[in-house]
Order: sequence, then structure tokens, then C-alpha cells
Amino acid sequence: MSRTAFLRLLFVLGMSAAATVSLAADEATVKAAYLYNFAKFIQWPDEQRAALRLCIIGDDALGQPLHSLIGKPVRNMQISVRHGVAVHDIPQCDLVFVPADHAQSLERVRQVVNGYPILIVAESSDAMPKGAMVALIQSDGRIVFEVDLAVTRRLGFQVSAKMLQLARKVY
Repeated sequence: MSRTAFLRLLFVLGMSAAATVSLAADEATVKAAYLYNFAKFIQWPDEQRAALRLCIIGDDALGQPLHSLIGKPVRNMQISVRHGVAVHDIPQCDLVFVPADHAQSLERVRQVVNGYPILIVAESSDAMPKGAMVALIQSDGRIVFEVDLAVTRRLGFQVSAKMLQLARKVY
């Protein structure tokens, strides 16, 4: 392989890697925006507190875009973000995000949440039967969401009609 051909190959591979990083960053930004909008378009049974506690199971799945939510207003509350939350710490959360790489813990998360007004958002196509109340799903190159309205109502959440209209599916 000539030196010029080798340099071209490195350039193409470098551009491909940069595009992948950019796509991942854009996807993280979209998911963080979804989480923020879910917080805005859902009313918790008790909103008489200063913070809306967003907890992430496992590592920092969404990086900087999620960090940018800290302090953003949701009615009379401000968002706080906790990363690397263990399942046993979930009762100190208001909104729990279960990334795809921790989907195996979703059923356990649901058991811990049982009865608490804690919204579970997971990114998995089979998240709803496993206990998620909102599922983020990849579909046709886009991120869409589904809502389990029956469970959210049973826990005392009020989901905005606007959010329900935007959902791909409401159970």
C-alpha cells in the first residue's frame, strides 16, 4: 500500500470515528432533552420540594448533555442529577433513568419503586413489560417513546395530554 493510499485510509477512518462520536453525542443530547421534557410534562404527587431528583442507574450514560440539566427549572423545583445510583438508593429519586446497558436491572428497579411515586424511564424496546413507565426506543433512525399511563396514574402522576399525543404508543 502506498503512503498516499495509507494516509487516505487513515483520513477516512478518522472521519468515520468522528461521525460516530458526533452521532453518539447528538443521541445523548436528544435523550437528555427527552428526560427534561418528561420532567416538565409530568406532575409528581408532591411537588412541594426544591429539587426534582433525576438518578441514573450505572455510569454516566449521557455525559455532558445530562450534566447541563442540573439546576434547570421544573415548575417550582430545580433538577438535580445523580450518576451511578445503585438500585437500593432509588427511593431517594424522583425520576430514574435506566440506560440500555443496565436493562437487565430494570425488573429489580421496578420492585424497589413499587408503591413510590418514582418515574422509571428506560431505553429498551422491551422496557414496558419489565416495569418502565416511559420507554425510549430507537425506531427508523429516530428516538421515540412509549408511556404506560395506567401505571403512572396508579402512582399518582399526572401526564400531560401533550406528552401523550407525542408518544408512539400509550398503554
